Amino acid sequence: MYKVSFKVKLFNKLTGYKNNLHLRLYSIFDSFVIKNNYSSKDFNHVLIAYMAFGEKFIDALLEFSLPSILQEKNIPSIVGKGYQVIIKIYVKTKHEKDKILKHSTYNKLITFSKVEIICLDEKNILTKYSGYFNLYKYFWSKDSVFKYLALSSAFKLASEENAPLFFVNPDDFYGNGSLSNIVELPKSNKDVLIAQHLRVNWDSALSLIKSKFEADPNCTVNNRELVQIGITHMIEGQKNAIEQNDSFGLNGLHIKKINENTYAVTSSRPCAIFGGISKSDLSFFRKFKNYNYIDYLWPRKLIKDGRAKYVCDSDIFFKIELAEASNYKSMKISKTDLIKNPYGGSRRVLNHKISELITFFFKI
Repeated sequence: MYKVSFKVKLFNKLTGYKNNLHLRLYSIFDSFVIKNNYSSKDFNHVLIAYMAFGEKFIDALLEFSLPSILQEKNIPSIVGKGYQVIIKIYVKTKHEKDKILKHSTYNKLITFSKVEIICLDEKNILTKYSGYFNLYKYFWSKDSVFKYLALSSAFKLASEENAPLFFVNPDDFYGNGSLSNIVELPKSNKDVLIAQHLRVNWDSALSLIKSKFEADPNCTVNNRELVQIGITHMIEGQKNAIEQNDSFGLNGLHIKKINENTYAVTSSRPCAIFGGISKSDLSFFRKFKNYNYIDYLWPRKLIKDGRAKYVCDSDIFFKIELAEASNYKSMKISKTDLIKNPYGGSRRVLNHKISELITFFFKI
């Protein structure tokens, strides 16, 4: 019978001590970098915040996005599960507010939720803050100031009311069941769920969705049908992300068809879609004052807080976003080129590297 020598026993013991020391040191280091999130989950209402301005986006809100959240397995299902839904719609002008109030979709919306339309121009808030930002050399347009003020207001309300927030835009369309699925996923009030979506041609996708709801106001578009719509109507810039021959996709987005019904997607910059807001989040945006950081830099904080949760299956959640093709010009790249010039360049941060490790699955 083989007998372990004293020398081997001593070596194994010392190796064990060394490995445990490494683990302890790594643990101490990781505790400073990424926190644990074990707070409770006890919210009973959710907040949806829209920001919309200009005829084009107001029309998209009324004819594209609101019909999607009103599908039977979205807001009606959330309400049916016992949650209260609060909707804040931030607009610039009284004309935009009046147009929403007079629309038939608004009448349907208020049967399921508490709705408030907030006009930021009514008290000259935009004029006041435009001057403030220019004073500090941000040189932002009123559009940028509007987006930041609307985001700040929604974040503050979500934090005060302990109500997780849906991050929605007037040019977003959600698959039937996506919103109600998402509400059930968080394990904590402060979890923030992150997902990837497709940008689609504004005119063709909007026309298709409008025709469906004009034919049947109670129609539904499930996630698999919406993925098919998204793939069919993708803007040209994003179509370049589909891997073909020697092309690996885009810098920041890679789509690979792995069978007839499934696409595997990796992205440097997926978006936050739903989650709780902490006081530290309010401090973050007071510091940076940039709406676009919601999907560029803020996810880095969420990862370090231990709050970022990735939703990788389109059967659970999927949305499409209307886009103008001219705003998203892009070139195909090879894998070799991507290694030399990764997404973000000198501004590449932790969340880009982690997000690129995640695979999202789009199913048709």
